[in-house]
Amino acid sequence: MKKVVLSAIALFVGAVGFSQVTDGDGNSSSDPTVIAALPGAGAGANTGLSVQYGNAQRVRVRQAGTRQSAYTVQDNGSGAGGNQAFVRQTGAVGPTSGVRNAAEVLQSGTTNSSLTRQEGDRNKANTRQGQNNDASANNKAYIRQGVANQAERNFAQIDQDGNGNLASTVQTYDNNDAWTQQDGTENKSMIRQNGGPNGTAGHYASVQQEGLANESTVMQQGAGARNTAY
Repeated sequence: MKKVVLSAIALFVGAVGFSQVTDGDGNSSSDPTVIAALPGAGAGANTGLSVQYGNAQRVRVRQAGTRQSAYTVQDNGSGAGGNQAFVRQTGAVGPTSGVRNAAEVLQSGTTNSSLTRQEGDRNKANTRQGQNNDASANNKAYIRQGVANQAERNFAQIDQDGNGNLASTVQTYDNNDAWTQQDGTENKSMIRQNGGPNGTAGHYASVQQEGLANESTVMQQGAGARNTAY
């Protein structure tokens, strides 16, 4: 069964044809609104869209299967914010568990938090807080990809603008890539990549910080020769 999560829908509406039913008075049934999948999502994938404006909003999205996509927007400009987003994409642990899922979270304002968890291979997670708004501050972004050995070739991206932000990325098993960029002062970043011995070629991590009094930590474990940190 296809599941669509909607909140204040304003964008990403796809056109899909449905069969209509006509009643005895000649009135036709209306078509449901369909949210288009994120780029790269497979045909027939489940999709979720949540758009919230204001302060202290909460959203929780959970998808099970393969080629899912979730797009979450929490926007209060440079206001108080205090929004929270939780996205989890999972499936039965196995060769096809959680493959090629996509999750994107956009948050504006201050004191926002985002947690994205993905299980499986070839997943992509993108969290952007502030979105080039220097008034954004004190946000937290967490991305966790992988359980056991079903966690290969994933990509995680965190972009944060403003001051006092925290970014944390954890990836297990091999051939994962992580990207973190922070613009402002007193920001902290952590990337942990555990390659393990399961056919590892290693990981790649990129961290870029601009401003004063920032801190970053990159930890890469495993036998892969590809382990590289920038």
